[in-house]
Amino acid sequence: MTDFLERLLIGRSGRQTISKYAQGIDRYLGVMTIISAALLGGSLSSPIGFSENFLGLQGQIAIFPSLLTLFKNGMGGPAVLGAVVFGVLPILSISTAFEIWYKHPLQGDKFGKYARRITIFNGLWLLLAAALVGLIYMLNTSEQGRLYMPIYYLLVSVMMQKIILMRLKRMVALVQFVDDDR
Repeated sequence: MTDFLERLLIGRSGRQTISKYAQGIDRYLGVMTIISAALLGGSLSSPIGFSENFLGLQGQIAIFPSLLTLFKNGMGGPAVLGAVVFGVLPILSISTAFEIWYKHPLQGDKFGKYARRITIFNGLWLLLAAALVGLIYMLNTSEQGRLYMPIYYLLVSVMMQKIILMRLKRMVALVQFVDDDR
């Protein structure tokens, strides 16, 4: 295995992170995390659809510019909720997976903190998926509503996040079981 590929898969060779002990398909969780982050970035910065009247928005709809428009129009509650559900949760989920995979050693002080976050984000994933399905349905059924490809990038990113979080939760539980057994 080349040095570049090995570093991409498991990070630095000197650190004893969870990626060092991954076997089989789990060795590719780091790459999946990077791909999921790229898909999320593309979907948050591009127009996801078009509508003549979607929550008072007209024309092309992109997530963050639309949330700012909602906030300016006095709809702060839905804007903040959308920012948390479509921005903060997925970004924190991906960054937590990235941190525990590549950065924090198993015996480090922060490993337990990030392991708890994995469990929390694994549970909150359903909220994100339900909100995304609701957004797709509402946008598709609004007046002259059309969906663009970036909304499907967001959907794929969310599905990949669930797979990553499930596998990491399992791996963290195995590591903690081995530590408790000693």
